[in-house]
Amino acid sequence: MHVRTAVLLAALIAFSLSALAADITLVKHARRAKTLPSNEYVVREGDTLRKILMEGYKAKEEDLPYLYKRFRQENPSIADLDYIPADTKIMIPMRGDAKTIQEAQKPQPREEFEVKEVSSNEYVIQQGEYLAKILRKIYGASDERIFHEYIGLVKKLNPEITNPNLIIPGQKLRLPEIKQVLTAANHAQTPTLPSSPVSATTSGVRPENKPTPLPFPEVAATKSHDREDISASVSPQAQAATPAPSINQGASTKTAKAGEFQDLRVVKGSVLPALKALGGTQRDKGTYYMPVTGGTSMSINTSEVPVMELDTGRKIIFDLNAQITPEMKGFIEKAFPSFTIISGSQRDLEGLMDKVLNVSGYFSINKDASPLLVGSEEKLRFFGKWIVYKDFSRRNVFVVNLLGNEEQKTPSAIRSYAGHFGIDLIEIGGKDPGRAQKKPIQVVDLKHSYPVLFNRLKIPFETNKEIALTKGGVVKISYKAPVLLGNVILTDVMPGQDMVAMLGQQSFEVLNMNSMQLDEVLKKIGLEFEGPPLKMTVAQGRTELEIPGLQLGGNVILLKNIDKDITAYLAASGMKVLAW
Repeated sequence: MHVRTAVLLAALIAFSLSALAADITLVKHARRAKTLPSNEYVVREGDTLRKILMEGYKAKEEDLPYLYKRFRQENPSIADLDYIPADTKIMIPMRGDAKTIQEAQKPQPREEFEVKEVSSNEYVIQQGEYLAKILRKIYGASDERIFHEYIGLVKKLNPEITNPNLIIPGQKLRLPEIKQVLTAANHAQTPTLPSSPVSATTSGVRPENKPTPLPFPEVAATKSHDREDISASVSPQAQAATPAPSINQGASTKTAKAGEFQDLRVVKGSVLPALKALGGTQRDKGTYYMPVTGGTSMSINTSEVPVMELDTGRKIIFDLNAQITPEMKGFIEKAFPSFTIISGSQRDLEGLMDKVLNVSGYFSINKDASPLLVGSEEKLRFFGKWIVYKDFSRRNVFVVNLLGNEEQKTPSAIRSYAGHFGIDLIEIGGKDPGRAQKKPIQVVDLKHSYPVLFNRLKIPFETNKEIALTKGGVVKISYKAPVLLGNVILTDVMPGQDMVAMLGQQSFEVLNMNSMQLDEVLKKIGLEFEGPPLKMTVAQGRTELEIPGLQLGGNVILLKNIDKDITAYLAASGMKVLAW
């Protein structure tokens, strides 16, 4: 009897649990989290999502995975969280206080069962992606945490990945849930940061791990010139810890020459932003981590040795002060096939860009090639020192130029017009053209009227002027000229041949406005102008513009409708735009 009762009770419990299990599964995928308010924000030049959240909205490190998830939900049109163009309007999830964040992240219980937050857990590698970039995009974590905590979790979930630097497009990656990451982050040991541009460390996922011997001698660390950038995000305990061994064997500890630091400033201020515009990620602050198999890792002080991550998966290390020895360079490029180190002073920017583009992995790079011609009624020619096609589709085209210090960069209206055709203009150096005035573009419609045109040009003329063709006598003959400028008569209805002959005898010339082009009429009345077509130089040696129109002094007369961006450029150039 007892046995039958126990079996029946067990069956009832099993049935109840199985019924509730379906409920739990549904709740996992349909649970409503407590929502937080959002705030509209316009992205500024130099902004990153992490910077906006941490500095502008005072988010904490542990809040970022949750806020990144919320951000993706509220901004589905933002495909790349690493690069959000300036002037983009985005919705920022408000952090609120710590208690609000914690409450919002708590799973909502269903009866006595706790429901855990569910993530897709699977990510498909895209072309040009690498592990650190993926983790940065998904969780919004700092490089220190990505390297010392998240990569370890990913390796546990993906034991088939023996080398985190070698992941290929199409490969499926299992990612930890946000809760799991936060738990690991709260208990992980804070890593020791290096004080030299390139240092060796061991992975900090498990504190009990012992350092793995490196295949090169240990030498003293060189002094960091930008220490505060590194230590700002590290705990005081980490700052006071013993520095990790340096691996820049034989690197000189003498002070770099002024010219060398000038090179570094030029690269940070022009070359790196140019590569960023090509789709790369600029790393020139803080520590850059490079995991090696077997628990060994390396890190770079990017304040002294900048790193550029291209979206092809290639990475460029700019060792302009030659702080990485040839032996170390060989080791790094062998251990990390996707990395290329450019060493030594690079005073020639053209030569430096040649080196970078040659190892960039882009589909096609054309130097000093024929210009790109685009447009419909209006036409633009773009000349480039380099014309770069990123992939075989040739849809994304980059026109790259080197500018002198006094050369002005391309105006925003021309950049916008080029963008219609999938062309990005990248300029290294030069002066900023300044912000375009956001005044309404005023295009005066002349309505095909010569009187309206002459009034705009302030050219004296008469209308309905009566001209006497005979003198004295009983019969008087006169002609009323619709528009008269000096001895030129403009009419849309031609008089008879005899009348034209009589007007000619008095030195009047009659022009039919309906059968003559505007430029022909303007020539007849003796006006000097350029065009049509009107050819203009937007930027000497870089951009040429051709439009269906003509120019008289500070006036441009358009003979056909053209693109609004080109019209905006003409107006911003100080021209008065008239539409015939």
